[in-house]
Amino acid sequence: MKGNILIIGAPRSGTTLLSGLVTGNEKCVPNIPECTYITQIVKHYHDIVNYSDKERFSIYAKDQETLLGVYKKHVDNMLEVVLSQFRNVNYDALVLKDPELSLYVDLVSTFFHKSKIIYIVRDPRAIIASMLKVFAKKNSGLFGANGYCSDETLLQVASDIYNYFYVIHESRAYKDGMIHIVGYEDIVEGDLDVFVNLEKYLGYKLSRKAFERNAFEFDENDSTFSKNYGQDIVKCTSDYRDSLCPKHIKVIEEMFSGLNLIYNWWG
Repeated sequence: MKGNILIIGAPRSGTTLLSGLVTGNEKCVPNIPECTYITQIVKHYHDIVNYSDKERFSIYAKDQETLLGVYKKHVDNMLEVVLSQFRNVNYDALVLKDPELSLYVDLVSTFFHKSKIIYIVRDPRAIIASMLKVFAKKNSGLFGANGYCSDETLLQVASDIYNYFYVIHESRAYKDGMIHIVGYEDIVEGDLDVFVNLEKYLGYKLSRKAFERNAFEFDENDSTFSKNYGQDIVKCTSDYRDSLCPKHIKVIEEMFSGLNLIYNWWG
């Protein structure tokens, strides 16, 4: 195994689609489920390092190098379990994706051998509208009689999504140019330059079709399931205006106005 490819981005940004696309080449281990278990290990290490009291840390961790050795071995062992299920081919890369890993992006190079990071960005209006639909599946009373969520719910969801963008943009990896950025809208529109640049970054050709090499079945009962999962690349048929009132759209645009200067989601 020559290295790992990590896919990050806010939830509902298209990380699943991108993973299905990047794993289309036979140089990669087939597309596998989100690396949630590994992310939880990285998070636990992060929290101990950043939030422990001095006395407890000195007894149970000794020092950061010792603690890292414990947690890195745990991650390495879990990666070995994954690869043990694909021993019949000598793959060059393992593709791992999890939106939650975005919050610990500066630890990617610490825990993953020769890692490449791809960050997928999407119009936050579409992200938040999609996230609200996920929550509505869990709570049918989320949307009021007017068909929209409350101001409080909108602000909470928008703030949570904004945090993913903030953490990535404030990371050392982003500032040092170690993250390759792709736009969700560019992928579904079939922008040739986006595919060519992604291929240059990865070092191999993409088939331009998603989910050709899936190693698992999507759970259609999961609240995060999309009917597009497992399908070829298609444009989203829904519109964020179906879930967001004009007032809430304006709130989102104001909150993300700084990032819009970078990504130009709206004029």
